[in-house]
Amino acid sequence: MTTYIAVGVIAVIIAAIYLPEQIRLRRMKEIMVFSLYLLSGSAMSVIAIDLESVPSPLEFIVWIYEPVNQMLGGLFK
Repeated sequence: MTTYIAVGVIAVIIAAIYLPEQIRLRRMKEIMVFSLYLLSGSAMSVIAIDLESVPSPLEFIVWIYEPVNQMLGGLFK
């Protein structure tokens, strides 16, 4: 439980350092992208702390390209 709080506190500190200037300059797109990255990074940190099994994106890429590879292998044999 304390690790969740630590990740949250660190995320708030990072946001407190970065966001005031962006709000002052009214850079809404940067604020949205920064918030998205900060939230997703915080979520991944919590998952990593819990040592949950997270599938690798490479498995998805292999799943998509394996039929293409087999088809091209059959064409060029």
